[in-house]
Amino acid sequence: MRLLIFALIGWLCFVWAEDSDWKAVLLAAVLALAAIAGITWYLSRVRADKRWRAALDAYAKQEQAKRTYSRRNVHARPQSEDR
Repeated sequence: MRLLIFALIGWLCFVWAEDSDWKAVLLAAVLALAAIAGITWYLSRVRADKRWRAALDAYAKQEQAKRTYSRRNVHARPQSEDR
């Protein structure tokens, strides 16, 4: 959808520009804007994916810690290291 919007804007600018120099400038500007928007979208998705994976890792560590703690016998006395 974004690409279609940029294509429409580029086509309108290309049609309305009478001078060929302006056509080239407008086309380059639209392409640069599309590239910046695409890169920004991609980087935001990468950051979101990293946050999601970090949250899953933290949750997994928390669950492993719960499982490790629940397996210990809480009534047993700690063994002395002097023995």
